[in-house]
Amino acid sequence: MKPVNNAEQSAAELVEQRAETNGNAKWQKHGMKALEKCAKNQPVAFCKMYVLLVPREMKVEHSQGIASLTDEQIETAIAAIREMLDKREKALAGEVIEGKAEPVALPASGQGSQGER
Repeated sequence: MKPVNNAEQSAAELVEQRAETNGNAKWQKHGMKALEKCAKNQPVAFCKMYVLLVPREMKVEHSQGIASLTDEQIETAIAAIREMLDKREKALAGEVIEGKAEPVALPASGQGSQGER
């Protein structure tokens, strides 16, 4: 294996940085449209690609959760939850249709399509 000198190494790093920068710029411009098109036209390929983005092994560590929060942080979280619940309640209330049931006269027997066979 040939040893790499500093000039070659820095050139390789420069090429890598430019590729990353150009790739990020392309992603910002076309990424979401490309993902939507792939998901619509090739859902299997989209799923495979998505799975490849997820690390095979992910280390998840338990934190102290609420115990590590300050009183102010807890109060802020509670206020945010209350706000979300209020918004959801208002949205659901808007879906309810108020009305009053009115009696409807049914056709006399022998009339209509049910009696004719």
